[in-house]
Amino acid sequence: MHPQIAGPEARGAAARAGAVALIGGEGLGLEPGFAQISNEAVSTDGASAERVASHRPPGAIVIGSSGTTGLPKLALRTSASLDADAAGIITGMGLTRNDRVVVATPLCHSYGVDLLVGTLTAGASLRVVGRFDAETVAAELAAGATVLPGVPFIFEALARCSAARSRSLRLALSAGSPLPRGVRDGFFDVWGVEVGQLYGATELGTVSMDVPGTAGFDAASVGRPLPGVSMRIVDVEDANRLLGAGEEGQLAVRADSMLAAYLDGEVPLTDGHLLTGDLATMDAEGRVRITGRLKLLIDVGAYKVNPLEVESVLGAHPEVVECVIVPIAASETVQRVRAVVVVRDRGRPHIAEDLREYLRDRLAPIKVPRVVELVDSLPRTTMGKVARDRV
Repeated sequence: MHPQIAGPEARGAAARAGAVALIGGEGLGLEPGFAQISNEAVSTDGASAERVASHRPPGAIVIGSSGTTGLPKLALRTSASLDADAAGIITGMGLTRNDRVVVATPLCHSYGVDLLVGTLTAGASLRVVGRFDAETVAAELAAGATVLPGVPFIFEALARCSAARSRSLRLALSAGSPLPRGVRDGFFDVWGVEVGQLYGATELGTVSMDVPGTAGFDAASVGRPLPGVSMRIVDVEDANRLLGAGEEGQLAVRADSMLAAYLDGEVPLTDGHLLTGDLATMDAEGRVRITGRLKLLIDVGAYKVNPLEVESVLGAHPEVVECVIVPIAASETVQRVRAVVVVRDRGRPHIAEDLREYLRDRLAPIKVPRVVELVDSLPRTTMGKVARDRV
C-alpha cells in the first residue's frame, strides 16, 4: 500500500485481505485483532497463522488495483507470476547487469513492482527516486543511467530541464496512459532519446512494449505481446467474438504473469483472457494501440464519445499544454462533453472559443465540448496520471 495511505483505507484493505498484521507508521488506528509492526517483530498465534495459510499460496503478494475496471480490488500475484513478470521485463528491455535503471514511480504500484523484480532479477542497478523531482531524475540521467521507465508526466517535466543530453541513456519507456506526441518530441529535443510505450496492469504485470529502434517500431503503439503473453481484441458487447485487424474492441490478455485471483471479487475472463476494460486495436502484425477505456466513454444521447479521441485532437493545438475531457450533466439523464484545458497564454482573447472552433473543423459536432474551462494545472494521482474524478 502507498505509505501515505489513510488509516481507514489501510484498515479496510487489511480486513479484506484477511491480514493479521500491518507494517506502517503511527496513526493507522488499527482495530482489535490487528497487530502493527514498526521497529519490533510481531508474533501471531497459531490460529491466525493457520487462517492465513489456508487461503494463500506460498510466496505471494497482494496489490491493490486502481479500480479502472470497477471498484478497487485486491489482486493476488504469486511468486511464479512475479518470476514471469521479471522475465518479460528483462527480455523486453534487454536488461543486463551493466544497466542502471532509474525508477521515479511508486514501488507500491504494480508498475513499480514490475520494475523492481525485473531489475533485481537481471542483476542490474536500481536507482529509486522516492518522490519525483525532475532535477533529481535529470541528475541521475547525467550520472550514467541507462534505462528510464516512466509515465507521460515524468517525460513532460524532464523536457523542461535545461540539461545536456545523456550519453548513457539507451532506453526510455512510458506507461500508464497514452504518451502525447508533443511530450515525446519535447523529450527527444532535450535528451536525444526516442520514448517508446509499454502496457501493463495490476492484474497482469507488464505484458507488451514497443522499443525504439526495433523493426516496425510505432511510437503510438504499446507493441506486441511479450513471450508467454496472448493478446486479442474482442467485441465490446460479446466478449466471445474475436475482432479482426484494425477493428476496435476490448483488449483481452492472458499471461504467465497474471493474477491468481482477486481476494474480493471475480476475475472477468473470456477463454482464460482477462477483460482489461481498455479499448484497443491490433494490426496484422500483432501490434496493439490503446484507443480508450470502456468506463470513460461519455454517453451523449445514444452516442458514445471517447474522451481520449477528443483529447488527442485538442492536444495537437499549438496553444494547448495539456487537457482532459470529462462529462458534464445537462440533466439527470443527459450528459454533454466538457474540456478542461491548460493553455500557454490564458490572457489570449477568445482562446476558449478558438479551441472549440478548432475542434469543429476536425470532429463530429457531438464530440465538440459544450464547455471549455481554462485552468492553471490538472490534478494528478501519485503515479502522475490526471485525476479525472477531481477535475
